[in-house]
Amino acid sequence: MRKPAPFIITLFFLAALNGTAREHRYTYQFEPIATPLSFVLGKRVIISSKGVTVSLEQIHKPDFADKFEIFQAEPDIYFFYFKITIRNRSGQPLEVNPIFFSALDDRREFRKPLNYDQLYRMLGKMYPESEFKGILEKELLDFCSPIRNGDEKTAILIFRNFREKGKKCIIKLDAMSMGGRPLAFSFPYNLKRTEIR
Repeated sequence: MRKPAPFIITLFFLAALNGTAREHRYTYQFEPIATPLSFVLGKRVIISSKGVTVSLEQIHKPDFADKFEIFQAEPDIYFFYFKITIRNRSGQPLEVNPIFFSALDDRREFRKPLNYDQLYRMLGKMYPESEFKGILEKELLDFCSPIRNGDEKTAILIFRNFREKGKKCIIKLDAMSMGGRPLAFSFPYNLKRTEIR
């Protein structure tokens, strides 16, 4: 049975997650910038290197958002979301740790995707573990076992929203590793900002 989660409690955790009580007053659409290394299909960007293919696509919300009040704000001024698919055809296991992923805008605002422990603690204040643990393990990209050659992994990245009026952003997926050799990907975007009044 769900624990009570009054709206004021939800706002408290949103403020704590963002490190400030001041609300973000903008939403952002990430418009991909094509590069010689990328293939752009709508909002989806695909880059391949050394047998590894990464697809990144901004989504409105993950499928599980309607289960948790903190993700139900419309418009969502607190988070932005990406669906990521990593396909490994390198011939070696691929190690992935999103603690080294980041989003950086041209106002020097730096964001890292929320990890499993952060979301576990936050949701655990409002919901029983049985309602969210399996969803996070299945849907969230977190430190995981190496992706074997021939396999792929699809998951969700959740970032705290930007506060400033950025116009450009780069999402960097650093510190992947194949047989000890580093591998990184960069996805540049123009930011289309909508002010929420």
